[in-house]
Amino acid sequence: MTDLDLIIKKLDDFAPPELAQEWDMPGWQVYLGNKKINRIMLALSPTEDVIKSAVNKDCELLITHHPMFSCNLDHKNLQIYSMHTNLDFAPKGIAWLLGKMLKPGREEPLDYIVNKIKTTLNTGTIKLINPSNIEKISKIEVMPGSGGSLIPELKDIDLYVTGDVKYHDALEVRGFAVIDAGHFETERIILPVLRDLLDEFNVETFIAEEKPPWEFV
Repeated sequence: MTDLDLIIKKLDDFAPPELAQEWDMPGWQVYLGNKKINRIMLALSPTEDVIKSAVNKDCELLITHHPMFSCNLDHKNLQIYSMHTNLDFAPKGIAWLLGKMLKPGREEPLDYIVNKIKTTLNTGTIKLINPSNIEKISKIEVMPGSGGSLIPELKDIDLYVTGDVKYHDALEVRGFAVIDAGHFETERIILPVLRDLLDEFNVETFIAEEKPPWEFV
């Protein structure tokens, strides 16, 4: 059993809330005042299935990346805390981790990078946008989650890796290649890091079983 305040301080030290974008709503989504924590679940999104799983495992705390998008979910005695854009931009948060995992060691062929991304992010399908026929990759920029809208601002890179690239965003690609590796796939990599972060506490920590809300058929 661990005091809740110690856990939240550890999380806030790792991803300070002040790093969040102005529009963002990280922090407490559900706070019930229960300070004694024995079990924690980690997840990307506080979906109905995730909340049910946390409740069934008798977790007192659910830590998510995405804030709640519905106030009608039955969370029972479960408290929910989110770390959203502050976790994206933390010094060793999701963007840093994604860049570290995908950073080329030298100039590498694009087909090698494609396979590396599939393997690293454990995904069988990605989107490649390469109108300039880029073949060699030495400089990569990343944006976990949804980063297609940033494409017009990018320059002096060989490859941009993100998720949720829309059709009209893809038409803006000039002088570099873009890989849409998926919103879910580029963000879930942080969950084992958060689990390790909480290892010092006397709690049992679970990573939720999640999958993207669609499938390829």
